[in-house]
Amino acid sequence: MTKHIPNLLTLSNLLFGCLAIISVIKGKIEVAAYFILIAAVFDLLDGLFARILNATSEMGKQLDSLADLISFGLAPTIIIYNILINSELASQSEYSVLLILIFPLAAAWRLAKFNIDDSQAYSFKGLPSPAAGILLASFGLPHVEVWFHDIFQAPVILAVTWVLALLMVSSIKMFSMKFQNTSFKDNSIRYIFFVLCVLMISPIGFNFTLVTLIIILYIILALANSIFAISKNQ
Repeated sequence: MTKHIPNLLTLSNLLFGCLAIISVIKGKIEVAAYFILIAAVFDLLDGLFARILNATSEMGKQLDSLADLISFGLAPTIIIYNILINSELASQSEYSVLLILIFPLAAAWRLAKFNIDDSQAYSFKGLPSPAAGILLASFGLPHVEVWFHDIFQAPVILAVTWVLALLMVSSIKMFSMKFQNTSFKDNSIRYIFFVLCVLMISPIGFNFTLVTLIIILYIILALANSIFAISKNQ
């Protein structure tokens, strides 16, 4: 029975991804964003329990990717579509909104590539789809929608969508939080990221805004670390 626990957690991820889509259809954008965040929690737990229970399987790996495609590829895209379809951009050209479809396509490519690449055990090639999906979904939060009218005009959201899509399909090496050992030399970027996250929690408290800021921090550190590694090898 215990071997099925990771798969049940993965299905919970998928369930909340589907609930996010239904919420957007009902016009509850903020609820949809939080459902995507909950899906990410289950996505984290399924891998954790699979390792703890020694219950990893090929089926679980494939199921996880299918769930991630819905929760972090399709659901965030529908949130953005709902926002943009009512924007000035859509009034000028409704078809321009379809440019956001690059995001689920990139997520599908990213997940398929991950499934066949055994070298991504302790680091990633490209931005993980859950991180990209959560960041995109954050545009559905009320305070971000207010910023949207003032700052985040439709072209900016399209640009963010494309940047995240390109990061997902890129071959940029991005660190994971899986440790091979406890050496600071081998894991310095992980320790730095962890400490900065703890420092951010104190003044902000744990909420969606914090998660969004942590993802932005992760992207910045991962890109900086990758650039440093390349320059060091030259």
